[in-house]
Amino acid sequence: LLGALNRLGDTLVDGFEVADVLHGVTDHVVELLDADGAGVTMANKQGELEFVSANTDFAVQLERVQQEHDQGPCHQAFRTGLAVVVDDISTHDEWPVYVETAVRVGVRSVIGMPLHVGARSVGALDVYSTRRHSWNHDDLMAARVLANVATTYILQALKLEESKILIDQLQAA
Repeated sequence: LLGALNRLGDTLVDGFEVADVLHGVTDHVVELLDADGAGVTMANKQGELEFVSANTDFAVQLERVQQEHDQGPCHQAFRTGLAVVVDDISTHDEWPVYVETAVRVGVRSVIGMPLHVGARSVGALDVYSTRRHSWNHDDLMAARVLANVATTYILQALKLEESKILIDQLQAA
């Protein structure tokens, strides 16, 4: 975890593209949790979740299914502000389209971790395993830390963009 945070910290110091950082977060969470894929969704201006990054083809498919059908662990984590942990997706019946897709692409276990700004959810980080996985407290804490890092990067990028717009407006005036 310290190595992942150090590498992500270097990215912030050196300048960063949000997409690159989010892809790095998904890679780090997969490595740390011995998982097989991860994805990130963010709320748009209308408050709807949109897929923004994933590090495997099956994660892309699952993130898109969640976006298209408004169901799945990232949507639940986003709506409730709480982590969603499913050790065996094949026994889960709450999200039928998502579960069918997960089983078809070989995913067995998932974590949906909300991205928070204060008390407000702004997105979610999903972590996928192709085997049944009993996620433990340390797994959830590592996912939470990386979700917080992702949120920090996104907020920093938004503030930087707002600052550039303000500077341009002031110079034009």
